[in-house]
Amino acid sequence: MIDANKIAVSIASSINIKKLAFEDTFDERGSFECIFNAVLDRGITDFTVIFRSTTLAESRAIDMTNLANNNTLKSLDLSNSFSTCYTTEFNARFATQLVNILKINQSLEKLVIPPGMIKIKGRQNLLNSLKEENNSTLLELNTYYRIDDCDSIQLKINTEMKWNRIWKRYNTNYGLPAMVLSEKKKTTASLENEPLHKNKKKKEEKEEHEHEHEHGKKNISLVIYPILLEVLQNRPTHLYQFLQNENHRLSECYSSN
Repeated sequence: MIDANKIAVSIASSINIKKLAFEDTFDERGSFECIFNAVLDRGITDFTVIFRSTTLAESRAIDMTNLANNNTLKSLDLSNSFSTCYTTEFNARFATQLVNILKINQSLEKLVIPPGMIKIKGRQNLLNSLKEENNSTLLELNTYYRIDDCDSIQLKINTEMKWNRIWKRYNTNYGLPAMVLSEKKKTTASLENEPLHKNKKKKEEKEEHEHEHEHGKKNISLVIYPILLEVLQNRPTHLYQFLQNENHRLSECYSSN
């Protein structure tokens, strides 16, 4: 762990690192997790990990890192790792770890997994988790066995990623970010338990805060509205948030016409 800790300290003391590639050759358990956490703590957004042997990779535990609760890493690429198939036990464990991490993580946008690390059942579990709307921020999940491989599971994963990309474009251009919606709900709930004089002041602050977040967002076109409704029906949670955002705007548009 001495060398791993030295690398972790070096990463932590570095300035303006946004992209890093790391070749894992450490024999000692905990080394990979130590360095991975240093990357997450440093705020690096693009991380490539290369495992040179299945033995080393199978001793690693990505769920022992802070990836689930991290909010800075955008891209994790494992594609250059040793391509020989891993054990069935590792495939199942790795897939389960990823599913659990992606249920919580709200920052990762790109994840590339090499052929041997995840098999059909694991990929299906990832797909099922995405269909359950457990992750809205992942925009690219690549589990291809070959560059030209377009199997049915990956095609379905691509479709789920498409819904996420549409949702992100909507939030960027029109809607309130999910975090703001969450804050809005918490604030509304807390106001109900406040004394009247405090309630009034906090309500004014709340409205000002919402106005700041809405400033700069475009009003959605009545032409785009039904198209988005049709697309978002594939993601009920997104559809619900969309209607929450847009119903008052739609009413204003109709009342002004």
